[in-house]
Amino acid sequence: MERIVRGGALMNEEKNNGTEQKEELQKEELQKEELQKEEIPEDVTLPPASFTSLVMLLSTNALGYMAEIEKEESGKKKILKLLARHTIDTIQVLDEKTKGNLDQDEKDMVDHVLADLQLQYIKYADAE
Repeated sequence: MERIVRGGALMNEEKNNGTEQKEELQKEELQKEELQKEEIPEDVTLPPASFTSLVMLLSTNALGYMAEIEKEESGKKKILKLLARHTIDTIQVLDEKTKGNLDQDEKDMVDHVLADLQLQYIKYADAE
């Protein structure tokens, strides 16, 4: 008789977990639908997706992580340094994987961004 009760309790627990998961998924779906319903003003335009915009996005993220290093306590500084370093490394991977496929302006831009980020990283990493 104990096994049935224990098994029954376990089954109820599993059902509750399944119900909670379904409710969470439903909430996420509703949030997605609400975001899709939001209207974008007509005067908002985005630049076309390009290699340059990708590198600049990553560069901005790395600079943001580094700027936060000065503001945070030591525990979070380590994470921010790792994120900054990882983002710089990602740009380096893009540079290596696109060798020979970039025009001169794109190549110069990547070289400049990497040099600047590496110098900034040294400055922030040594500041601790």
